[in-house]
Amino acid sequence: MRRRAEGVSEPVIDRAVGAVGLVRSAGVFGSGWVARPDTVITNLHVAKAGTGDIYMDFSDGERIECYTAVADRAMDLAVLRCETREREGLGIDTAIPPADEPVAIVGYPGGEGRRRPMA
Repeated sequence: MRRRAEGVSEPVIDRAVGAVGLVRSAGVFGSGWVARPDTVITNLHVAKAGTGDIYMDFSDGERIECYTAVADRAMDLAVLRCETREREGLGIDTAIPPADEPVAIVGYPGGEGRRRPMA
């Protein structure tokens, strides 16, 4: 399902959609995003650090296999390593946007939208 994000340009949303995928591990689903080449960020409770295979499915149908490189239980954070090929990373911006700046949220809440992320 894709909803229109008022005030956010389509190229910005398309870039985010291309970098966000559905992470699957041991029957658990959640969102993940390419931060830079071969590096994906997701929640640790999704990655289940070190327990079984971890895959990431993108909305264009590509599936990649990943493994947990770094895990932080206190922050519920996992950094995965996988071959992201030519996918552009989203990086991390530490700036807080102004309260009136439009934003878009892209992801797979509860594993929904396995073919197309919500934006």
